[in-house]
Amino acid sequence: MIRLIGLAAAAAGAAILIAGCGATTHYWCHPSKPMPQAFDKDRYECDGESYVRAGQRGDTGDDKIIKEEWERCMRARGWAPCPEQSK
Repeated sequence: MIRLIGLAAAAAGAAILIAGCGATTHYWCHPSKPMPQAFDKDRYECDGESYVRAGQRGDTGDDKIIKEEWERCMRARGWAPCPEQSK
């Protein structure tokens, strides 16, 4: 009985993990760059740049500052929040 409960718990955990690995939803749009390749490339580069810029300001551990730097980087590359996601 205990083994059956353990197997059920493992199966439930695996189902949750698999459900969480679905397709990525993009909330940023660009008027001319193709999705998702260009988004993934710019996102990756802005991830690195945001940490560097936050570090230069002495705010490496501040997630809010890192997010602001990331958004600034994405906007500088021409990305903007998609209108349908701004509701």
